[in-house]
Amino acid sequence: MCNEQDAPISQEVCEEAPCPYWKEVGESDCSATCGTGVKTIKLECSVPNGCSNLTKPPNTTHCSIPPCSLQSENAIEDEKTFPARFSWRQKWSACSASCGHGRQTKTTQCFDSTTERVVPAKYCLPLNGGTFEVNTCFTRCAQWKSDEWEPCSAICGEGFETRKVFCEGENGQILPDRHCDNDNKPPHERKCKVNCHNHNNNEAWEVGLWSECSVTCGEGVQYRSVICRLGNCYYMDKPAKTQTCSRGPCYTGKWVFGNWSECNVTCGQGIRELEVFCKANGVIVPEQLCAPPKPVAKNSCYVEGSCEKSHSSFVWRAEKWSPCMLNNCTKMRRLYCASGDEQVEDSECVGLQRPKTTRPCKRICPKDVRHPHVWRPDKWSQCSSSCGRGKRTRGVHCFWRGRNKRRQLVDDRYCHGPKPISEDYCEGSCGRKSEDVFTWEPGPWKMCTHICSKKGKQERTVHCINGVGKEVHKKLCNKSKKPPNRRKCEEKCPTCRDLYLMKKEENLEDGEYTLYPRGPSKQAAKVYCAQMSTGRPREYITVDKENYAMVYDETLRPPSSAMCNEPAYRHCSHSSSLHHRSGFTRFYKLGLNITTLTVVSDDWTFADAVRGYHIPVGEAGDCYSWRCPQGAFKISLRGTSFIISKESKWHVKYSKTNIKIHRQPDDSTVEGRCGGCCGVCQPLDGIKLDLAPT
Repeated sequence: MCNEQDAPISQEVCEEAPCPYWKEVGESDCSATCGTGVKTIKLECSVPNGCSNLTKPPNTTHCSIPPCSLQSENAIEDEKTFPARFSWRQKWSACSASCGHGRQTKTTQCFDSTTERVVPAKYCLPLNGGTFEVNTCFTRCAQWKSDEWEPCSAICGEGFETRKVFCEGENGQILPDRHCDNDNKPPHERKCKVNCHNHNNNEAWEVGLWSECSVTCGEGVQYRSVICRLGNCYYMDKPAKTQTCSRGPCYTGKWVFGNWSECNVTCGQGIRELEVFCKANGVIVPEQLCAPPKPVAKNSCYVEGSCEKSHSSFVWRAEKWSPCMLNNCTKMRRLYCASGDEQVEDSECVGLQRPKTTRPCKRICPKDVRHPHVWRPDKWSQCSSSCGRGKRTRGVHCFWRGRNKRRQLVDDRYCHGPKPISEDYCEGSCGRKSEDVFTWEPGPWKMCTHICSKKGKQERTVHCINGVGKEVHKKLCNKSKKPPNRRKCEEKCPTCRDLYLMKKEENLEDGEYTLYPRGPSKQAAKVYCAQMSTGRPREYITVDKENYAMVYDETLRPPSSAMCNEPAYRHCSHSSSLHHRSGFTRFYKLGLNITTLTVVSDDWTFADAVRGYHIPVGEAGDCYSWRCPQGAFKISLRGTSFIISKESKWHVKYSKTNIKIHRQPDDSTVEGRCGGCCGVCQPLDGIKLDLAPT
């Protein structure tokens, strides 16, 4: 049994340094000698440079002196009233040099505080010393620069407007702030006011009805009017003025016939086909512009000659041409050796004229390749075996071809074609000369002939080479060990756009689909495809309701009074809506860039602004308390095909902002609490995702 008196303590008193706050340290005399005037209150922060201007109290107040009589207002003041009304004012001019050493002058003038004007010196007491003084001055060559003020944060009433302030060198280069004088730094934030017109936020925008589609067939545009009914709609989400519309396919072309193909046999009875093209205005166009079905014309043909079972009885047969390939604007077809109706080994047709397996598309091809990412293999390593069968390896990397034709190494997931092999078998020389060792050298697989289909085929070249890498006759290599030069392939759909193009005639609806994001893993992922009817669908991840982002809209006075173990609203007086971009947003689907696997943070298509403004995914903040941040966000991908990449990081915009990030061990969920000093935390370089392990 345990003795309760011996149990360790479960709580203890802790003390932290008090939070900074504004305090009054003095006040000036009343500006008037009679009647109503103004006096200035001197304010100091309890911690130097630790207080926010947003919470600073006003530094002026009204004061009242016995009213002035008409006689005293018009009378000449005696010496006792001189110091109260008339006094000397000193003012230094700006430095004569904008950068480096210069001069500045000080002038002394007699000032009337009642009329707030400069008067002759006789009204002031005699001055010890002269009224003019010259001094040297020095100005740093780096100076503060600022951008234009941003629009006011309020659509009605008082708000804040901000601007960027930065330190600039002589040559216009942006320098760290330490190179400029911090005492002269211009303000980056100020109050602003927008006239109200008795309208609420829901009445900010007035939208009209959609117009008729701009086309009678194909894809067009609809328009509507969008008018701001307030004086300032900058921070309201503006409804779209245009949207795409579809009126069915446009058949502007006509089927035309070309030439007859050659007979598909070299002897005896065969078949030939008539070429058929889709033309519009005398130019060959894609077949989708002609009304289906496509005409088919065939007839029999006969080639004289003996078809006896000999070498001459073997012929090359060709399959149908594939659709036009977007990467190089060519068509492909497969050849096979046949004897009559029977397919035989290709070696039986050696020496016979081989028909072409590729031909250019009969249309204008773009100069720029659709996908500028290509695979580049390194040279093969030496064979692991000095005699007999071994292995050899090489590196295979994905490169991006920029506009200046320079190659830049990128992640493998950007290359969408089949990756060349990085490991292969080889034969050691067993003491023979390298020129006498022969192996098969396969080339890279060409693009799959079909996208999003099981009908695709791939081809590659296979050469016989010797030990020094020189191509030799194929009879010198072992025929039984020759790698295949053709195979079936299935290029699965990587994006909603590819899925739409493949099944355009099926009129797919918005919903969940299985896609295969480009990359070496070829892993399946559940993705929601939206706006499928527009022809330009967008990808989303369906999530649960526990995905939100909040910038808290209240602040405490003083900011150190919050108790961390209880909700904020239970303690102290608080002022509402101090943060100029506050709001609470709940997400039901997250926008996805499926090419880069990143979250589109500012896509609010499937999100509700429960309160205030729309807040981006993964962002939070407040003006509440340094010790107990109230701003919060949560990203939960539990139950989806994705997880949050370990490369995703968060940072704060202000050094005194508090940030607490908690990540689940399986990377399915990230939660954050941020706030203090009216700052926010944001994702650093976007929210990166990975495919969830299967």
